[in-house]
Amino acid sequence: MTAILWNSTSAPAGDRNLHLLGVSVPFPDEAFDRVVNIDLWRMLSAADMSRLVLEGFRLATEVALVWTSAVTAPVLDNLEYAAAMLRQAGRVDVEPDDGRGYAVLRCRRLV
Repeated sequence: MTAILWNSTSAPAGDRNLHLLGVSVPFPDEAFDRVVNIDLWRMLSAADMSRLVLEGFRLATEVALVWTSAVTAPVLDNLEYAAAMLRQAGRVDVEPDDGRGYAVLRCRRLV
């Protein structure tokens, strides 16, 4: 099933790119295989980030959080800290930047 993309302003808004924060969305449970969130998640408080990941898990088995090197987030600026914090909610694999200009935290439900 197609992934949903949140808050990527480089892609036009549409049925699967609503430009929402992602903590409450109008899709049914398990509507997608993967939820993708680009950079905005880094600016959320820990409580809002928890809601974002839990809402993502409601919609999909994987939540991919993209961390681009072009953005300086005012709240979360340490990739390893983010991964450690998210491991409380599920399994987290880190795909490092490796010169691509972005890293990805792949979060999967523990169930």
